[in-house]
Amino acid sequence: ALWNEHFYGDAAYDAVMANFKDRYFNEDANKRFSIYDPEDVWSNTTYRKGAWVLHMLRRVVGDTKFFEILPEYYDRYKFTHAITPEFRQVCEEIYGQPLDWFFQEWIYKAGYPEFTVYSVDHEGDIHLFIEQTQDNAPIFKMPAEFQLDSGAGGSTRHSMTVETGLDHIAIPGNSQTDTVVFDPDSSILSTITYGTNPPAIPRCTI
Repeated sequence: ALWNEHFYGDAAYDAVMANFKDRYFNEDANKRFSIYDPEDVWSNTTYRKGAWVLHMLRRVVGDTKFFEILPEYYDRYKFTHAITPEFRQVCEEIYGQPLDWFFQEWIYKAGYPEFTVYSVDHEGDIHLFIEQTQDNAPIFKMPAEFQLDSGAGGSTRHSMTVETGLDHIAIPGNSQTDTVVFDPDSSILSTITYGTNPPAIPRCTI
């Protein structure tokens, strides 16, 4: 994927990752297991989901730190053996923040998030609900973006963290929004469905 990105651009990179996602989903539908404890070492879970884990790690830590992590990991462990905690340690040293939560959900546990997204225009604000509906998988914590597109042709990006199974964010003054796009850059290995029966908007209390 990185080779295609370097030589042919973002669209070529995205096409490779989309292919990897499809191959992993097809396998996972029949047998689900973690990268850490694979039923088949040469599986799409090991390799294609593994590529997606690195893709997501890149989005979490940012390009600059991601491309510092890779050569540092290589230089530190070349001609020796290395295991997952040692890779995580390198990532955390360079990123400067704990990443155990990321490795726990994507490496040591199986599955992926299945998001149902609801948007509600309420009193001039847009309320966005992100529900995780997956079975036989953990509730995932991930930084996420969503894009609001208006009929006038403008768009805005907003950030949030999904982590509870049902997350809510309100964006004031966006009543002219026509379309809500969750994870517009495909930064999370997931399925996304747009629902029509949203949860109740939380009431403010003093």
